[in-house]
Amino acid sequence: MLKIFGKRLIAAAAVSMITTLNVYASPMNFPFEIEFDLDEVERLCYAGHEGKTVKYRDGIAVTPETSFSISRSNTIIDGTDISTLSAEVALLYETEDRTGSRKEIVKTYEPGSLEDDEAYQLLSDNNIASLYERNKLYSDSLSGMMITFTAGDESMGNQRTKTIYLYVCNDDDYSYFYDNAEEE
Repeated sequence: MLKIFGKRLIAAAAVSMITTLNVYASPMNFPFEIEFDLDEVERLCYAGHEGKTVKYRDGIAVTPETSFSISRSNTIIDGTDISTLSAEVALLYETEDRTGSRKEIVKTYEPGSLEDDEAYQLLSDNNIASLYERNKLYSDSLSGMMITFTAGDESMGNQRTKTIYLYVCNDDDYSYFYDNAEEE
């Protein structure tokens, strides 16, 4: 009896470990490379407010006029053709009472609207004007942006997402961040 219990315990632990590895490995298996038209400058970005704490994530500095392009990565995942790729640009900001955050979708790219090696402007001119008028264009310690890419089909079990946090700044601030970035 003890022998059977031990074998079941080991089998359950193995299944649990495999499941855990698959969950943690999924974000790394995104089948597309995303490249911005600016040199990558790392910034700590506002990522929302959950519970009692403000969250921050590693991200990159961009300007409102930044563009991005997409290319196929070396990761091969069945069914993740570029026609399944979509993107959502969202503004994140702290609520007025500082007890939570809001996520506001600013721009979307539907599946089939993105192509390899084409440049796509992160924000349209209308987005820029509207956000500027509302004093929400530029990031600070309690606001930022994120772009989330989704590829594949959830019903086929091959859907992958990749989120990139963005610190939106003006050209002068970007130059300052770039000039003062730590050399690796």
